[in-house]
Amino acid sequence: MPDSDVPQRKFPLFVIALAISATLPIGLGIGWTCRAKSAKPVTTFTHDDTSPNEETDSLSWAWRNLRNTDDLFRAGDFGLALQHYQSKECADPLRPSAELRLKIALCHEALGQWDEAVSILDSILEDAESELRDAALLAHSRIGLCRQDFEHTRATLRRLLGPLDELRPVARTIAEDACYLLASACLLEEDSAQEEPSHLNRPISPLHRSAMQWINTSLLDQSIPAQTNELAGSGEPNPTQPDAAPFDDETCTMATRLFAATSSAERRQLGEQLARQLLANHSKARWVGHLKMVLGEVAYRQGDLIQAKELFGEVADRSLSALAAIASYNQGVVQFQLREYRPASRTLGRFVDGAPGHELCPLALLLRGRSLLEFGDGEMAAFDLKRAVDSPGRDELRAWAAVYMGLAHLQSGKPMLAAQSMFHRRDRLQSDVARAELAFVVSLARLESLKPSDSRDREVIFMLRALASINADSEWLGACGRQMLGRAYQHLGLIEQAMAVYEHALRQDLQEPFASDIKLALADSALATGNSALARHHLADLQASQRAPWATQAGLRIAKWELDQGDHEKCLTICRELLPTTSDRAPIFRLMGRAHESTGHFDLAAECYAGLAKH
Repeated sequence: MPDSDVPQRKFPLFVIALAISATLPIGLGIGWTCRAKSAKPVTTFTHDDTSPNEETDSLSWAWRNLRNTDDLFRAGDFGLALQHYQSKECADPLRPSAELRLKIALCHEALGQWDEAVSILDSILEDAESELRDAALLAHSRIGLCRQDFEHTRATLRRLLGPLDELRPVARTIAEDACYLLASACLLEEDSAQEEPSHLNRPISPLHRSAMQWINTSLLDQSIPAQTNELAGSGEPNPTQPDAAPFDDETCTMATRLFAATSSAERRQLGEQLARQLLANHSKARWVGHLKMVLGEVAYRQGDLIQAKELFGEVADRSLSALAAIASYNQGVVQFQLREYRPASRTLGRFVDGAPGHELCPLALLLRGRSLLEFGDGEMAAFDLKRAVDSPGRDELRAWAAVYMGLAHLQSGKPMLAAQSMFHRRDRLQSDVARAELAFVVSLARLESLKPSDSRDREVIFMLRALASINADSEWLGACGRQMLGRAYQHLGLIEQAMAVYEHALRQDLQEPFASDIKLALADSALATGNSALARHHLADLQASQRAPWATQAGLRIAKWELDQGDHEKCLTICRELLPTTSDRAPIFRLMGRAHESTGHFDLAAECYAGLAKH
């Protein structure tokens, strides 16, 4: 059939309508998307320069940032607080710029960056309001005190308080702080130029940065008066400004006399009177602890160690602050110098346990180890001294800690451990400090580590060289060191030199157990040289003390001396008296056996040698 004869197909209308309805939404969607992409972005709403809420929002935002930064400051994180104060979040032109600069200066002061702090304070003094001027002058005075520029401190405080004839009214807290700084400057001025350089067993000065830094944590509320408009619109409470008040007559008179004094001795005397007056009238002030530290330092300089110990102890018991930790350390140092070794070990132990990461911890470990060593606890002393040797402290400190660590091991009867411990740390002891003392301890440890069959010639030579550099009067020896020095002479057969060391040690008012140990060693040396009178004197003294085990050892030596003199019955009588006093009866039975054997009583001698003798 031809194509022309094929009937034409017809598309119904509903098919066409269906196609249009299916494609129309797709086209509309594509078109809307393209329009959305080409349209300008919608901007978020912000305050323009004429917005009525701009000032309130900006002030509230800056205040919240400063409040958080102030919390960092009060917590003692001065470095981070300084970063925040200097950041743009805290820099609000609507706030008084002098206050923010003062806070930045206080951060620099607390961090010991005094030149930066002084530069900012000087700029504040040029253009600030009177309230901030007083706070800036007070900070200036503190920095002068830290630098031990006492004349500058007094001059700045005089500028703050006004002329001598009439001290001007200032904020109460600033006035109290000014009097505290004035008293401290006058107390510490005397003999400051002749102050000894810091050494390993001296209290930390109250002008040390660690002792001064704690004061700054509460300066924000005390030194910076509240601005009446700074919290507008923030919804926060607005603290009141402290009232300015004149000095009372007594304080005014004392401050005037201090400013007028011309000699350091007169200022120190008046400064102490002012300090006592401040402590009596302001027992709750935040600087009371530091003022007591100043008085403790003065008492220490004057040689009144008892008063210094009490003042440091009052601050140590006051709180758990950083200043209390330093006061605890100072109290332990003074107790050590007073030869109160047991209390010193407890005080320094509390410091180490309470502030294990403190910069003074290695020093505290060294002094605590020495305290433990001085009353015979060599095991615990070696533990603390090992920690001091391994600490990242000064080379001087680590060298002395190694010396006392070796002495502690020797006192515990572990010469091999002493030699090994010091050998393993030789790379960390490359210092000229205590070189002779280290050589002495190492030589004695190696000499006592040798077996009887070993050759001693080489170690004896080293020991003789080491002894040539040791002075028996040296303070570092202590009781344990003098005992080891005498033992070294005994090992070399130099008995007379050993006796001289022991007699010198006994004149140092030794404590136990070293007093009894050295008396026993001196008696042995005296017997070896035939000086029986001196030996009997010390042995009788040990017997009368009834201290175990020295009384038993002394009685045993007296009994042996009686046997050597031929008095067998006297020897046996003393031995029978000694048997109930000790559990180690073997040496007594052996001596009794010798006494029976020398008189021909072999059966009794055999019973004694077998430990079967009757009492």
